[in-house]
Amino acid sequence: MENKKNISVSVILPVYNSGKIVEKAIQSVFQQTLKNIELILVDDGSDIETKKILDSIDHNLVRLIRKRNGGVSSARNVGIREARGEYIFFLDSDDYIDDDFLKKMYDEAVKNDLDLVCGNVVEHNSTRIDSRNNKGKKIENFISSDDNDIGKNLNSLYLWSTWAKLFKNENIKKINIFFDETMELGEDLYFTYSYLLNFSKLGFVGDSSYHIENINSNSLSKKYSKDITETLEKQVTLWTKIENKRPLLAEWYYKTHVDFRFYQVTLFIDNLYKNGANLNYKERLEKLEFFLSNHKKWIEITDEHNLPKGLKDKILYRVINKQNSYCILTIFYLKERLRRLKFSIGKGIK
Repeated sequence: MENKKNISVSVILPVYNSGKIVEKAIQSVFQQTLKNIELILVDDGSDIETKKILDSIDHNLVRLIRKRNGGVSSARNVGIREARGEYIFFLDSDDYIDDDFLKKMYDEAVKNDLDLVCGNVVEHNSTRIDSRNNKGKKIENFISSDDNDIGKNLNSLYLWSTWAKLFKNENIKKINIFFDETMELGEDLYFTYSYLLNFSKLGFVGDSSYHIENINSNSLSKKYSKDITETLEKQVTLWTKIENKRPLLAEWYYKTHVDFRFYQVTLFIDNLYKNGANLNYKERLEKLEFFLSNHKKWIEITDEHNLPKGLKDKILYRVINKQNSYCILTIFYLKERLRRLKFSIGKGIK
């Protein structure tokens, strides 16, 4: 699959108790039309079933690294340190990519010396994200270092994630950027935004796709995070830097999104009902009231441009601003039940 002297892309694929799910992801890398790829499988302390699947793969085609379980950020960081490719690509174990995806992205990256290349994203479960359906139009390929140009297509780039992106390895090494292993939520956003603080030449490839299956029950985003407050505070600190350094990006962000700080409040409350929370009503109430009392500025949106745009956010904003903890918990309990129902239905009809 790869020539050690000239590796185009290092694909980093963390694996944790994914079972047969990961086989589709691996196969999609093997089928890439781009040559000189290295696939780095990082076994993050998986169960016996998953280990057997990884052992059955031809190790001449992959680099298999085994480590104690430390979470997806830890696994990705191991991959980053080992990556020898000109660009780095992150793939989740329950996702897959079109056969020509990496070639189209890499060709665009090399031709234009891009710092970051974003590709089209399609989700086959729940929310069914698909940037090609943005306003009913396919998003054309583009290249820009201008934040106004980038901002116009912000909702198709998914800069809050590492999905469907090529990061220049040289840049990552230059600023010594890694995933924050202490974060229990939003580690993708933190990594990508930290990268964007330093590099700005970006491209988008819209005619090939990264596919999200979203079926792995071990996904971190579905689990309760015990120490989420510190994570949210780090996100806000980083976002403030983005607002100061790249204000046009923030301006475009707020054309469709609610204030970033207020959004973190909703994430905190969402977390109280995630799988594994094991909290009774009194404990949820105490945690909520303590958080709200210590983050009052996150609740108050002083800039009218940052006010909620969609109906859901408008409702949540009104409910949270009244600071009636009992009402807030009821709304978010119902919201989480609906999310689980949507996920279950989406998984069933996939």
